[in-house]
Amino acid sequence: MKRWLFLFVGIFLIMLGVWMKRERIEGSSELAIDPIEAPTAPNTIEVKNKAPLHELQTLFREAHESFPTIAEVRTHRGDPHEAPDQIFDAGVVFGKIEDTLAKNNALLPQATHFYRECAERDDLISEVRALCLAHYADLSQDTEIEERFPEDVVKLSQLLFVR
Repeated sequence: MKRWLFLFVGIFLIMLGVWMKRERIEGSSELAIDPIEAPTAPNTIEVKNKAPLHELQTLFREAHESFPTIAEVRTHRGDPHEAPDQIFDAGVVFGKIEDTLAKNNALLPQATHFYRECAERDDLISEVRALCLAHYADLSQDTEIEERFPEDVVKLSQLLFVR
């Protein structure tokens, strides 16, 4: 029972961090997205400005460092009824990545690759893997997700609405 409670609290906190970050950006006038514009096919993408790509790669490194691992959660010394700070940090990083992608659709192939690798990492807690898998499923055309990823991660990712 505690495990399920911790699982749902963790997912809630990650999604709360992403939502709070997204709300802050949507209120900003500097972000202009054309909802009719379709993303470019991956084979024809050319990133003209390398700054957003560098920013996204920096965020990927930050994500790999901040995502909570199973070992870190097991050794968490704080209140057992509170989520570790790494879960909040992961939510903030997810929000930053989504903000960067909202500004530049040309970076979607790199993000798809990142989310797939994140979902495949056995050392991460299931909540983070599920959120990565939900993003990956949303961005990719992969039809073998249920065969490729662990059942618990797939089921948890199906409960999430990422876009």
